[in-house]
Amino acid sequence: MSNYFGNYSLYIALIASVYLIFKSYLDANSENKYLDKNFILITSIQTIMITVSFFSLVAAFVISDFSNETVFNNSHTLKPLFYKVSGTWGNHEGSLLLWFRHPHHHQCNEKSELVIFF
Repeated sequence: MSNYFGNYSLYIALIASVYLIFKSYLDANSENKYLDKNFILITSIQTIMITVSFFSLVAAFVISDFSNETVFNNSHTLKPLFYKVSGTWGNHEGSLLLWFRHPHHHQCNEKSELVIFF
């Protein structure tokens, strides 16, 4: 069950990021140089969904849910709890989830200027 929860939260984060890409492109072509309030809300939703997905992967490692392929390849039932939790970001998928979450720590206020790097 936690596998589906994490997977669907990643789908929601993907939809949010695609929306943010199109919204950023439209805002870059307009003369408005301020961020929309929607932009900050969608970024927060994306951050929450990626965090939920990471912690569902941690939960799968802790309970040794071998229906998850990542847990099956990188865990064992006799491992201590510390190694199971650290094995979450020790593999490719867990570290990517942490790197996806990293840029979303920064907060913006309502009057933040839109900065786009090309």
